[in-house]
Amino acid sequence: MQLAAQSNENVLLEKALGSSEPFTAHVKSVELKPKGFYKACLSVGARTVEAALATQLSPLVQAGQVRAGSTIKVKAYTVAHKNEAKVLLSVTDVEVLSSEAGVLPLGDATASINLHTPATKSNGAARKLETPPEPSPSEEPAAKFSKTPQGAVPRPASNHTPPTPSQSTPSISNQTRGLVPFSFLNPYNADQVCKAKVCKKFPLRHLNSSKKLVMEFVDGEGTQIQGTFWRDAAEKYDEQMREGAVYILRKFQVKPANKQYSTVMNDYELHFSDKSVVEEFADQSAAETMAAGVHIVPIPKLPQFTSRKAPVDVMGVVTGMGDISTIRRKSDMSEFTKRELTITDKRCFEGNV
Repeated sequence: MQLAAQSNENVLLEKALGSSEPFTAHVKSVELKPKGFYKACLSVGARTVEAALATQLSPLVQAGQVRAGSTIKVKAYTVAHKNEAKVLLSVTDVEVLSSEAGVLPLGDATASINLHTPATKSNGAARKLETPPEPSPSEEPAAKFSKTPQGAVPRPASNHTPPTPSQSTPSISNQTRGLVPFSFLNPYNADQVCKAKVCKKFPLRHLNSSKKLVMEFVDGEGTQIQGTFWRDAAEKYDEQMREGAVYILRKFQVKPANKQYSTVMNDYELHFSDKSVVEEFADQSAAETMAAGVHIVPIPKLPQFTSRKAPVDVMGVVTGMGDISTIRRKSDMSEFTKRELTITDKRCFEGNV
């Protein structure tokens, strides 16, 4: 009987993941990752699922709604990795059914969570999930939050009215459905959607038989990536996109970065064609919380980056300062001044910059 219940739950989980349907899960643990997002370990029947929670869900964790022992419904997600032993999801929307530990005991497969109904069976007796009653229109639900940037105050999703520039602008709830952070991009998935700010936009280049536009993007986790627009898409989005604005990116290709020419530190880069879709995000205040993270490179490893265009972050104490001198740039013979500094890191390695 117990094995049959586990098998049934596994089949339902596979069906849900294959069609991106919502499913219910039991939270085993929640961990804050170094990049600033939370990673949850979920139990669905006999399967364990790892879930990276989008930054707009952080207030749920910080408020104690999503924690070890709570029961949640995973409503919007993308499958970042899946094989026989491991399932990794990028989750962008959840509903807390119960934040109390012990509602559904871990390891009790006959009382495990059903993916489509709120009732489960244990020893032949039906047992209901302890879900909170539906709030009235005047009440504020405690477990539902609108999509807000990391660190912002959570607000009821039903009362949030974004400042849309026009009636044709998509709503925030529609734009943020299924978002994937740059750190979870998969080159084998063509249906990924990202929200990012343009932190740098380079001039449009006219090649022999094509056009090329390069931009640097940063997402809500501080991860940067370079994006290249080609042909008609380059001219189109050169006119429509601006530095400092936030956009929703769709139907792009993820390719390995050419680190000799890439202007940011990332193993991948984005390529946009005529089929790509870029739309301005409805709430531009999100740009205030989107800034590039700092990744310190130890001084002994700096020679590895000498042939790359991407800048690196170095931390140390200035222990020497050279004289100001004038040099001439070979490309246009223009003059500019320079001063060489010597910095020392905490391990007493020195480097000149």
